[in-house]
Amino acid sequence: MNEFIKIKAEKLKTLSKGKDAMDTYFYKNKVIQDLYWNRLEKMLKMADGFQASTVLDLGCGQGVLLPTLSKNYSKVSGIDLDTSIAAQIVEIYGLNNVTLSQSDIFNNSFSDNSFDLIFAPSVLEHFDDQHALFTEITRVLKPGGKIIFSSPTETLLYELGRKVFGAVKPEDHYHSVFEIQRIARRYLQFKNKTNGPISFLPAFVSVYIIYAFEKEASINN
Repeated sequence: MNEFIKIKAEKLKTLSKGKDAMDTYFYKNKVIQDLYWNRLEKMLKMADGFQASTVLDLGCGQGVLLPTLSKNYSKVSGIDLDTSIAAQIVEIYGLNNVTLSQSDIFNNSFSDNSFDLIFAPSVLEHFDDQHALFTEITRVLKPGGKIIFSSPTETLLYELGRKVFGAVKPEDHYHSVFEIQRIARRYLQFKNKTNGPISFLPAFVSVYIIYAFEKEASINN
């Protein structure tokens, strides 16, 4: 089973001070903190048993997942428009097998068929052009490789939760997880999904859904 590493909230808060960074992993309300950390752990568990050596943290943000990925996989890459906080995490934790790319996913230096596995927590909804996004994801995934992603459901219940906790929907949340997975099915093979935070609850009362998709092993790029 993959080992999960949780970074202390105070450490993340200190590293993020003065920067334009998401505060969800050190949010003042611990319920929100736990919701996001538990989601990452569920995503990691979905990868249990899948043999991967090269892994991409797509939209790695503050680098909260990097210590975990570094512990469990041989070669890890992280890409984001701003990797300044993630770079500090790499240094603090001595993540020698992690390489960061401060770049747009559409202007990356990754070769075709680079990654066995891609993790994308709370990132795909920020891309307006989902077809261009999944074209690029398919390109960098190895045949037989997987992407595990999670995005908000954006249901009425989800919006009610935002109001309760005083959160505002970001302007660049272009798509719900339901819309994203419909596009994903045009490029990749659906493998698995789970609702969150409680797996057995139906999607319309879930906060997020985690999906796993796979690139066909027979595809040659």
